[in-house]
Amino acid sequence: MGKSKKDSKKSKTMVSSDEEMDTTITATIEAATDEGIEVSSRDKVHVDTQPIPDTVSAPVRQALEKMGIKSLFEVQYKTLDAAMNGDDMIIQARTGSGKTLGFALPTVERLVQSEIKIRANQPRVLAMAPTRELAGQICKVFNELCDNLPYQAIAIYGGSSYEEQRRQLNSGKAAIVVGTPGRLKDLADGGSLDLSKVKVCILDEVDRMLDMGFSEIVEEILGMCPYPEKIEADCKKPQTLFFSATCPAWVTEHAKKYMHPDPLIIKMVDNANISGLSTTVEHLCIQIDKFDAVATCVRDLVRLYSAGRTNGRAIVFTKTKKEANDGFGGYRYW
Repeated sequence: MGKSKKDSKKSKTMVSSDEEMDTTITATIEAATDEGIEVSSRDKVHVDTQPIPDTVSAPVRQALEKMGIKSLFEVQYKTLDAAMNGDDMIIQARTGSGKTLGFALPTVERLVQSEIKIRANQPRVLAMAPTRELAGQICKVFNELCDNLPYQAIAIYGGSSYEEQRRQLNSGKAAIVVGTPGRLKDLADGGSLDLSKVKVCILDEVDRMLDMGFSEIVEEILGMCPYPEKIEADCKKPQTLFFSATCPAWVTEHAKKYMHPDPLIIKMVDNANISGLSTTVEHLCIQIDKFDAVATCVRDLVRLYSAGRTNGRAIVFTKTKKEANDGFGGYRYW
């Protein structure tokens, strides 16, 4: 996969600021309104975006239009040129800032430019995520972008059939593999997944992967990709992209092992919000002494914050499936 003609400017660290934006478009949550969800003034979010550049190919532009995407968020347009140019990058941005499209769009564009041939069991793009849910979401975005292209993304994670995943890998269409470390390692160790031809390695939510104890497995998987023993400025190796809400020490320590010297670092999280939480989400904490009171409290909160809305919606996260079934399955919130 060759570099695009348009070179990108490298800098060690880039911190976003309003002055850097030449064009500002006000984006609101129009999608919610289109679905009939009543949006109050307190729910409206203003996001700085930029038009999709002309460097994006026609098939991918058509796919973006089909997805309802008419402009790019900050993390997307600030990384596009460098990522299309094949540069290694460490991106620190808030959860919910659009990171998935930030790495999926330039990666698909590089496939388009290279016109690379895909062989059975030999993907050209490897993306790792800490959970099956995130892997599924990333795979969906890749496939939406590949709607008009001869490329396909497949999701590899536990809880699904090994045989079906082997069949998809052997189809000769799986240019992109998105998976969780455990299942990826199983298939690679078993000979069903050959990572020797990978051109792009993406690690999404690196901090969560490390928190979940995947660091050793991640390194084993990256060791199966065509990285040289010593990374030098002009050596051939996979483009490496680390995306994370926070930037743990593992990232900076291992950047030297997998990235060219002086990789592009884009930081969109200031020290006051080092956790990388979205600025458009309000966080409240309520202490509950007894577990059996949690469901009642959640019910009341949902009713309170949905008051006056025609289509109030809520998502309740629990630690385990059992808690979801036992704690909340018997309650009707509406």
